[in-house]
Amino acid sequence: MQDPDTSLTVSEVKTTDITKAGITADSFTNGESVGLFIYGGNGIYDANRDYYAPGVDLESANVKYTQSTDGWYSRNPIMLHNGTGHVYAYYPFSQYNHANDGTSIPLTVQPFQGSGQSDGSMDCPQQTDYMYSNTVPASKLDYSIRLTMNHVLAMVTFRFVPSEDKPYPGDGMITQIRLRNAPDAQVIYSGDATFNIENGNVSNMKRQSAYVEVKPEETDLIGTADASLLPRMLVYPMAVAEGDLQITVTVDGNSYTLDVNAIADGYKAGNNYEYTFTLKGTKLEITNVSIKEWITQEQTGGDIQTPDRP
Repeated sequence: MQDPDTSLTVSEVKTTDITKAGITADSFTNGESVGLFIYGGNGIYDANRDYYAPGVDLESANVKYTQSTDGWYSRNPIMLHNGTGHVYAYYPFSQYNHANDGTSIPLTVQPFQGSGQSDGSMDCPQQTDYMYSNTVPASKLDYSIRLTMNHVLAMVTFRFVPSEDKPYPGDGMITQIRLRNAPDAQVIYSGDATFNIENGNVSNMKRQSAYVEVKPEETDLIGTADASLLPRMLVYPMAVAEGDLQITVTVDGNSYTLDVNAIADGYKAGNNYEYTFTLKGTKLEITNVSIKEWITQEQTGGDIQTPDRP
């Protein structure tokens, strides 16, 4: 018999980030909402894919839980019984996923992602940090759960440093950064797709554009150390071989295109690939690329080599 007093309690939702709010957060603090699915059996791919309480008129798919100062709450919490269910979650919540079984949550990577310097979908609608949770068992005896959210997309960040041996003679105003396919390559694109909340795998991708770009608002970025000011993009996970991608940076009205080096594992979900560029009097050079926790991976960027001036 269903116990009406036993409902699923979400005690904590954190992300796999380790820095600050929004896209780079390790927790939710601004009233965000996640959607929860709960299934019986051994998981979402079990042959028995009925809702957790089959035959009972209770919500157990796409249930909205919202963060507040008092914790996480739901107007229609999932009710539990003696069996063990398996909880899956995704972010951000959408009411339009009520008919979804959790294997095809819609997501979109925008070709133009604003300044790239906002911090999350609540501040920058062009950049949405889609996430899925680890799988957590729940029952009437084990009804308080903690969720760890994982990123579906990869991040690409851009850092600019001055040259020590040949100072750049201009103002160094960076007004556009575009990551695009090299000629004859087809690895990066933007547009709609879906992801599976069990594993974050992306599928059903519909190509919109063969590039992703940002136009920084804080354009004087040479030597900026504050990571929150660095422009960044969210992109689909992809293989990155030599000659696949190019980065075009517009500085003081002049555009410079550099080839992107191969990355052994490609752009992986949850990794932040940070390209460091050196702005010189005659060129822009990619000097380093690293991976850090978001995870960020430093990558060789290059020198932005600008024309000599009299």
